[in-house]
Amino acid sequence: MLWKIYFWFIVILISMSFFDTFMLGMSYVDFFDLAFTIISCIGFFGFIYKKTFFSKAFWKKWLFIIIIWDIIYNTLLQDYSELISEFSDLSTIEILVSMAIGIMIIIPYYVAIYLYGYKSFELWNEKDESKIGIE
Repeated sequence: MLWKIYFWFIVILISMSFFDTFMLGMSYVDFFDLAFTIISCIGFFGFIYKKTFFSKAFWKKWLFIIIIWDIIYNTLLQDYSELISEFSDLSTIEILVSMAIGIMIIIPYYVAIYLYGYKSFELWNEKDESKIGIE
């Protein structure tokens, strides 16, 4: 039940973020991010509602792709100049706390994709290979 609440919370949060981006004008990088986000949400949905999309191997690879993409997108490709000017009154501690909260909010998203690709044996109709030493 908590996974479903978290899923819909993230979907609403992401939707609001992309709505804001649409209103301000999207760049090509933002379109790539939207595509990556939609694919990730499909995997998250599949994990929550026990539905299979694509393949187990796809989600194993996708986990690493989306983490690398998110790091690159959020550190190198984003223009934070407006955000910095809006929050210039915040102390370094307040900024770090805000960043930590953001990271804590997104970690379960990655965990769900990990569990979907690596640990959902019953969903992918496979036996638990780790129990017999094959991985």
